[in-house]
Amino acid sequence: MLRATALVARASRAGLISHSKNMLVVGAGVAGVSAAMLAASQGIRTLLIEKEDVPFFRQASSQREIDPTEFDWPAPHWMEPSIPASDSCPMPLPFPRGPAAEVAQGWRKLLRKFTDKNSEVIQVQFLKELVGLPVSENGTVRSRIRDVESRDEYERTNSFLLDCRGAGEERISIGDFSGFQFWEDDRLADRNLGLSSAPRVLISGGSDGALQDFLRIVFAGKTPREIYRRFFRASEVLHRNAGLVSGRLYETGLHMVCGRRPGLCESETCPPRPC
Repeated sequence: MLRATALVARASRAGLISHSKNMLVVGAGVAGVSAAMLAASQGIRTLLIEKEDVPFFRQASSQREIDPTEFDWPAPHWMEPSIPASDSCPMPLPFPRGPAAEVAQGWRKLLRKFTDKNSEVIQVQFLKELVGLPVSENGTVRSRIRDVESRDEYERTNSFLLDCRGAGEERISIGDFSGFQFWEDDRLADRNLGLSSAPRVLISGGSDGALQDFLRIVFAGKTPREIYRRFFRASEVLHRNAGLVSGRLYETGLHMVCGRRPGLCESETCPPRPC
């Protein structure tokens, strides 16, 4: 969401898109919809295409809890589990905490309302996909678009193309076992992960999603926000000096990892103490 809107803002400042230079956005997930809505709100004619028959397809049927600021502790906006925070720039779509399907339902209503109100500058076409690689020439981008149902193709020329398609299936298989996709309902919080015996777990990747699943497995389904609250009262996060609280969490973690009192660890693997 943030990267997509930043790209649109930069493209607008650079003169790549304007009232006379239109844009094609591929993918009606949160990034693509945010980009298309921001461009259209600036009067830029925008076409948004999506190969599925609904926007926010991956989140639409998922009960995974999403929380856009859960890893931002101890930043002041951590207690406002939504984007934008009260002191930040407005975003085309709000991003509240909650089950993904419920959040996506709210996004769909906002998108429908926005397109109805701004139909002269934004179009959304479902069951359409980008075919092959676009060709850039003479300040324009030529691309081929295919109808998913009829398989008919047509060519379209735009001044700017923003590809916001997702990463694909996101599924890992080893032997007879296949992992869950990120947005699928899974059993990571169940005893033994729903298997007959305690498994050995491999998490491939180090992004926020990997960290979230690691915490769900280790702490029996609890979210990072719930884990934080076990150690610190909400009033501390709101009113205590953020650096002091952060330092205390650091020393707590240091003691847990090294098994020594904070300040006495001599291990070369330990990071330096905070200033």
